[in-house]
Amino acid sequence: MVILFLILYPWPLAPQDEVHRITGTFCECRGERDHFHNGIDIPLTEGGEVLNVSTDVVLGLYPSGANSWIRVGRFAYVFKDGGGASGTKVVNPLLPGRLSPVIDNVAPTIAEVSFYLQGTNTRFPTNMLTGYIDIVIRAYDGTDLGGWNNGVYKVGYQILAVDTVTPVTPYFESYWFDTLPNDVYINNVYATGSNTSTYYYYVTNHIDKDTFWNTAAVTSGDYVVGLYVADIFGNQDTLYKQITVVPADTIAPRNPYIVDAYIEGGELYLRWRMDDYSDVLGYRLYHSLDGIHWECYHNETDLCIFDTIFAFEPFPGELTIYFYVTAVDSSAFINESDPSPWVGIRYDTPAFTIWSDVIAAGYPGVVKFTEGIELGFSTTRELDTCTDVVTLLYRWWSCMVKLNLKELISHYR
Repeated sequence: MVILFLILYPWPLAPQDEVHRITGTFCECRGERDHFHNGIDIPLTEGGEVLNVSTDVVLGLYPSGANSWIRVGRFAYVFKDGGGASGTKVVNPLLPGRLSPVIDNVAPTIAEVSFYLQGTNTRFPTNMLTGYIDIVIRAYDGTDLGGWNNGVYKVGYQILAVDTVTPVTPYFESYWFDTLPNDVYINNVYATGSNTSTYYYYVTNHIDKDTFWNTAAVTSGDYVVGLYVADIFGNQDTLYKQITVVPADTIAPRNPYIVDAYIEGGELYLRWRMDDYSDVLGYRLYHSLDGIHWECYHNETDLCIFDTIFAFEPFPGELTIYFYVTAVDSSAFINESDPSPWVGIRYDTPAFTIWSDVIAAGYPGVVKFTEGIELGFSTTRELDTCTDVVTLLYRWWSCMVKLNLKELISHYR
């Protein structure tokens, strides 16, 4: 691998008057956002000859090792297996009037776009946005001869109407790489996840300034973010991403509560209810094997606003599973309600035992009596903190509807 700085005209390898593959461009990220790439990479087979591009005096020489180099006048030639290059920090060697001939008809690619709360790694879960926004894209470039791991030359964005034509905000030209920036600014250009081979660009920043897009500059509604990248030869890529600007919302929906459990067709069904659906996108169903450690395997993507019933395959006898449900809204950052009263279910074919803390939560009498179900209600939500069996049984017994003490004692012994 050969790295050149401030190349004027010919290529540094034979044939010098023909285009060669470039596998690294100027100002790419190096390391884990350690520094900007100070040159371009031109692959050369081991033992290949590096040719001088001008006649001048040898000013420096490091003749051996993975990063050996020689400096002749204004040009540094670095032979490397990895790591950074030493030498004078100058301008982009691919600018017009320098390396020649250079031909590239391949456009860069915007692979993905994400939206973050400004100055954080908190990613918006949907395209509904509010507040100060960092826009981040992953992009890469290639050439006619390959090298699909190169960085891009220029980045910008604009907020457009949904027709992708009518401008809503002025075009924001984020940055371009004619000269090498100071390495202290690398985190303004490259976002978390960037390294020597992957490039995540902050579209909303300038090289020397951490900025953002303020959604308050537009009214609530639907828009398109136009994202633009280009290489130094004028090849471009554009990605249009539809977004919805929404007002800030920090209020969670009211919590649901479980009202029924029954067996039908060999499956166990759990039913819950909402008093107010006005701010509900869907639900998250949590379960636990001990009432302490909870996991969520079903959320608003498969439990929408009116999906208030869920079926389970019957689980083995002598096993108790606890459940609770929460409701979530559709705000930019999803708000999750308090949990519903939990319910514990012990399956004993053809019947099962169920107990819950619904009375403690203020919903007495909402659990439906179903044939073959024994119901017990707790007055406290302290299942996860109780260690004394007698105390726990007393609390449950104090407002018992019907409880199988033998099974309860067996379960907590």
